[in-house]
Amino acid sequence: RYLRSDCPVDLKEGELEQFRQWRVTTVIDLRSAEEIARKPCAFAGREGFYYHSLPLAGGGLPDTEDDVAVFYFDMVEPGERMKQVMKTIAAALGGPLPLHGGKDRTGVTAALLLSLAGVAKADIVADYQVSYTYIQPLIDAMRGDHPDLPA
Repeated sequence: RYLRSDCPVDLKEGELEQFRQWRVTTVIDLRSAEEIARKPCAFAGREGFYYHSLPLAGGGLPDTEDDVAVFYFDMVEPGERMKQVMKTIAAALGGPLPLHGGKDRTGVTAALLLSLAGVAKADIVADYQVSYTYIQPLIDAMRGDHPDLPA
């Protein structure tokens, strides 16, 4: 029903056609306006796709480990932002729905969707953790290029 992904950028017409064949019509972008301006989504403004910008957080990363929980709770409280995401998912027509916005925002949304579907907590945690495995090389490169970034 949904595709948890990185931001699709620079998709060629043939790749967009593949999404059309998969009956993808709705795309949700969970990033802030600043992030979207830096790296626009390839589906935005494309004929045949309903692109929704539904930011879950104001952008920026937590500065300390203690800030991580606040960052996560900010995604779902006071609830209106996540409520709009869930309503958009529920109303989507067509095939699978690409959902992107970084591993944290996308992961939290995916965890909520899996929980609503009755998936076991251990499987939800495993699904969330695997994104870290896939993104580890990128994180290592970022730390090498920007050692001042928070852990």
